[in-house]
Amino acid sequence: MGVFKVAAIAGIILCSVSAVRNGFADTDIEPNGAQVVNQNDMTRENELVTRRLEGVSKRFNLTTEQQAEVRLILLDEATKMRVIRDDPSQTIAEKKAEIVELREVTENKIRPLLTAEQQIYHDELRRTVLENRKRR
Repeated sequence: MGVFKVAAIAGIILCSVSAVRNGFADTDIEPNGAQVVNQNDMTRENELVTRRLEGVSKRFNLTTEQQAEVRLILLDEATKMRVIRDDPSQTIAEKKAEIVELREVTENKIRPLLTAEQQIYHDELRRTVLENRKRR
């Protein structure tokens, strides 16, 4: 076998091993088969929640107390979102439907935390989002 073929095969094997290793790097499996979330997933979720909270806080001018409560709701949503995303038994369509439902539940948890003025603005935004979604 030529040097080029050996190098090509070695490269393919190296890439395959690296891909498999990286594919399993996000989660660990316990001896009992339970999936353990890697710290990288938690960091990513916290970053996403923080960005979303910043947007909501800015949009609705949330108080510090409201921000703390909304953060907990968004963290709960992110955890549930990861479970949906990682469920191999569901089709993409099923996952999308479940995510839409989860977002609706989250919105319904956040709305009561808002003042009357914030709720009016929230409802206007929701109406606009739903109208835009129907147009697609």
